[in-house]
Amino acid sequence: YYAIATPSATQHLLLGLLEAPPSWSPDALDAAVQLVELLRAAEDHATGMR
Repeated sequence: YYAIATPSATQHLLLGLLEAPPSWSPDALDAAVQLVELLRAAEDHATGMR
């Protein structure tokens, strides 16, 4: 699970969004942005728990 919240995974996700087809709906992009924020929050939480 923690492997998902790594910076590299976040970068891959962001790159995937940048390369996403323009036909993607804004709602899908908003959901993806929220997902990235959740991953970052989880990463910060995991780091704080160590």
